[in-house]
Amino acid sequence: MCKGLTRKGFCYLTIGMTYSAGVVEISHGFSNLNKDAPMAYKTLLKAVIITWVLILIVGIFLIVGTCLPDSHRRSKRVLLRIWVFFALVFGVAISCIKVATVVHQWQEYGIERNIVRSLVICFFLVLLVFMMYFPCQYVQELEDEIDF
Repeated sequence: MCKGLTRKGFCYLTIGMTYSAGVVEISHGFSNLNKDAPMAYKTLLKAVIITWVLILIVGIFLIVGTCLPDSHRRSKRVLLRIWVFFALVFGVAISCIKVATVVHQWQEYGIERNIVRSLVICFFLVLLVFMMYFPCQYVQELEDEIDF
């Protein structure tokens, strides 16, 4: 299926998936902020929105690091490592916040709604793996090229 894609191509795919998921999560969070909900839930939504905005801002490092020409290998490595570090930190934060929202609203809503939320958390964890794995592999590829 994706056999012809290089690690750089997978980084572009990661950028697209991250920005798509971020826009959906931010817009969903803003739409839920207007609903009548407990203050603790709104605080968790605000935390998710802020964390996603930070991921999208740090995503610029991944975009620039991937788009730089091959003559700037050292700069690419630094930018991609910055992306991996902050994506990991913010990704773990979002995962914890999302689990807290499921736990917070477990009794208030039925199991169906919480199953959907759990599936969204699983999707985000897969996205988090993509956000870490492919840029790390691309950095490793750049380091191998620099060593030669």
